[in-house]
Amino acid sequence: MEGAREAAEGYVQALKDGDGETACELLTRGAVDELEDRTRTDCADSLGALFGAVEGASEDLERLEVTDVNVAGRVATATISGGPGGRVTKELAKEGEEWRLTSPIGG
Repeated sequence: MEGAREAAEGYVQALKDGDGETACELLTRGAVDELEDRTRTDCADSLGALFGAVEGASEDLERLEVTDVNVAGRVATATISGGPGGRVTKELAKEGEEWRLTSPIGG
C-alpha cells in the first residue's frame, strides 16, 4: 500500500506545486495518451490548462489530500478529499514496479 499512497500523494503535491511534468510521470501511459489525444497538447500543458481555466482552482488544489488508499494486487484506489466535488476516488495501477494513477483528477 505504501507505494500506491506515495504515488497518489506525489501526484496531489505535483498539482499543488503546478508541476505538470511530475504529475504526468505519475499517470499511466494510457492516461497520458488519452489526455493528450483529447486536448491535442502534451500532458503537462493539458494539466496546467485544466486547472488554470477553472476559477478558484488554486485554492481548491491547496485543500486536496489523500485520505485513504486500498490495494488489491496490482490495482489500488485512492480517496482524495478537499476538492470542489468534496471527495473523489481515483484508480491506480502498477506499471512495472511503479504505481500510477489511471486518470488525472478532473479528467
